[in-house]
Amino acid sequence: RATERVGWNGWVELRSYPLDERHRSSKVGCIVAVEPDILVLQEVEDRPSLSDFNRDYLGPKLGSPFDQWLFTEGNDNRGLGHALLTRNGHRIVGFRPHAHEKDVDGKDLFGTDCPEYTIVTPGGEELTIISVRFQEDGDLGDSSAKRREQAQRVRSFYDRLTVQGKDRVVVCGTLGEVSYADSLR
Repeated sequence: RATERVGWNGWVELRSYPLDERHRSSKVGCIVAVEPDILVLQEVEDRPSLSDFNRDYLGPKLGSPFDQWLFTEGNDNRGLGHALLTRNGHRIVGFRPHAHEKDVDGKDLFGTDCPEYTIVTPGGEELTIISVRFQEDGDLGDSSAKRREQAQRVRSFYDRLTVQGKDRVVVCGTLGEVSYADSLR
């Protein structure tokens, strides 16, 4: 029973620690070198961390922080999520989660989600980004079969978008395997 008397209050406080300066500087340096107008991030800890990273680390190096940003938590039991940041007139106008997608066994198909973002460029063109994080080797189960199923589902998202007349679609992220692997074909 959770009581102060037994020293258990019914929950466990999770503590996180910021990246050390060397690792953070490396990540910021890579982003700054590219000067992106659109930045897709995975395994983002939480909204406040994303806000701090954007404002305190990216902003000063890029001249200003990203104007718009969106953090979404998915299925990851560690609470990690996906994020999208835009600047220079690129606007986030749509979001479609796929955290609810199930595999053939009725379990979550995507370990963290597979969000679909819609962005409008300063020129008025619409762009869709699908941020994938496929099963990696070493995880429990048959990684190759799971990746194959994930890739097929993402292909169905892509096909739906092209049928809708959307011709600017980017699939990016962590494929969990080399791009020429059988499971990704």
